[in-house]
Amino acid sequence: MRKKSRINAVIIVLAVITGIGLSLKPWRVYIKQRADTARQVREMRLSESKQEALLQQQAQRRSSIGQEEQARESGYLGPGEAPIKP
Repeated sequence: MRKKSRINAVIIVLAVITGIGLSLKPWRVYIKQRADTARQVREMRLSESKQEALLQQQAQRRSSIGQEEQARESGYLGPGEAPIKP
C-alpha cells in the first residue's frame, strides 16, 4: 500500500510540473501582449493630444484675429500704417 501511494505522489508531482511547464508560453505571450497594448495606448494618447493641439491651432487661425496675425507676420500693413524701423 505504501508503494502505491508513493507512485501516486510521483504522478501528481509530475502532472503539476508538466502543467506549469505547459503554461509558461501562454503567460509569456500574455505579458508581451499586455506590454504591446500599453505601448499602443501611450502612442494613441500622444497622437490624440497632437491632433487636439492642431485642431485648436486651426480654429485660432481661422478666426478673424488669427487671420490678421498671419497677415501681419507676412508683412501686411493696414491703410495708413507705416512700418516700424528699428
